[in-house]
Amino acid sequence: MQKITWHKHLEEIVVNSWWLILFMLIGGFVYDRAIHELQREELRLQKRVSELQEKIFLAEEKQKELRLHIQYWDNPAVIESALICRLGLIPKGYTKVCFSSIKTKSMD
Repeated sequence: MQKITWHKHLEEIVVNSWWLILFMLIGGFVYDRAIHELQREELRLQKRVSELQEKIFLAEEKQKELRLHIQYWDNPAVIESALICRLGLIPKGYTKVCFSSIKTKSMD
């Protein structure tokens, strides 16, 4: 007899609280969708962080190379050598020698 009363009470609760059960199901569905969306967003952001870290690493390497290049050009002997070789400027006291290629005609 006690089993019947519990069954009857359970039936009354379900019938009288159908809106609560429906609300809990809808809430669970919305919560599940939100969790999946958050996980997707977290993965996207983690990927973006790793890409940015890689870019930072490459930029730091480039910065090191440029610093070394700037230090190289701080030497006056390097600047003088570049002016002589690249621009053809000759300091006082130096002799400029130019070589030209001679084209020969072959007699066939």
